Amino acid sequence: MRSPARFVISFAVTFAAAALGALASRDAANFYGALSLPTWAPPSSVFGPVWTLLYLMMAIALWRAWGAAAVSPSYGFNR
Repeated sequence: MRSPARFVISFAVTFAAAALGALASRDAANFYGALSLPTWAPPSSVFGPVWTLLYLMMAIALWRAWGAAAVSPSYGFNR
């Protein structure tokens, strides 16, 4: 069963990791702007929405995997 508590914990853990990553990369804009980028490199304005979406999908995956592992020990987490 996928409980609301697991849902909240999954999102809290995932976005806490995202916050730590954001703190660690405070100077990334200056560094990225100084790079010699290829023509196919995405604009820097794309990174925020893309990383937010990735972390959102990771939180959902954690929540679903945690719920599946609680229901079925044969899921592969309890070997």
